[in-house]
Amino acid sequence: MNMQTHKVEKKFKYLTYGAFAFFLAVFILTVYILMFPDSEKNSVQIIATIMISSTFGLMTYFSLKTILSFKKYDISLDGDGIWRNYQSKDIGLIKWSEIKIFREYQYLQKIQLLNLKNEKLIDIHYQLSNFSDLRDKLVENIEPNFNHAEPFTLYAPLTFHLFWLGGSIAWPYLFYQTFALEMNVLYAIPPLFCTLVFIFVYTRSIIKITFDESKAKSFTFFKKEYYPYDKIQEVKIQEDSEDGSRFLMLLVIMNNGDGFKLPKLSSNVLETYFKLTALINKNKAYTNTRRND
Repeated sequence: MNMQTHKVEKKFKYLTYGAFAFFLAVFILTVYILMFPDSEKNSVQIIATIMISSTFGLMTYFSLKTILSFKKYDISLDGDGIWRNYQSKDIGLIKWSEIKIFREYQYLQKIQLLNLKNEKLIDIHYQLSNFSDLRDKLVENIEPNFNHAEPFTLYAPLTFHLFWLGGSIAWPYLFYQTFALEMNVLYAIPPLFCTLVFIFVYTRSIIKITFDESKAKSFTFFKKEYYPYDKIQEVKIQEDSEDGSRFLMLLVIMNNGDGFKLPKLSSNVLETYFKLTALINKNKAYTNTRRND
């Protein structure tokens, strides 16, 4: 494998510079207003200005921190392993065999690679150039480390249930208040629509997936689906871009051409990919052995 270098995309750099300038300008403006207050301002307005100033001050700080960290984002990799660009390969090389655990930080837009002791090895940022190719190279070189196949189960996180169940309760209550009590049909339409959406999505969403030795089973509140491994043609890691952010997802393609996206649930995408692939390969090897016998 030839050496590859991945640097932070210029587009992301320009967006970060622009955000820093905007946050700094608002911060300076609010500080100026606090230092030279209008005599007509009351205490509530002053407190609100302090909160706005503090918020944009923090955003300015984190934007500047990101800008100063750009040089640490850049990485290089080859057949031996991966390392940070600001270090030489001799000093900073992380061998592929050392990487055993993943942590995905979707909203921070990075993947953290760790060893068996849960020690951080390196961060892989989604804003790096040719990220799709980088991701494929990571999978290709790290997959041999995850060849142990054990059944596992994924559950929807508590935050998922709190959000959708909370909405399924709150919107009907608001509908009851506006329609049944106040008889206001116009104002009752939005909460009714939101009620139907929340109940529909929540009851149809996958809340649990089990992966046993021969098949995957997905569970919603009212439905159970089976996906035998011998009918799975391919498992692919895909990414979706939204407002400049990347979101990784798993796509399972069946032999009949149908496909579906696996929800993230309580695991991260790369770890689920490696575990599921190992189970599928184990099942195929077992099936072939039985046929030969």
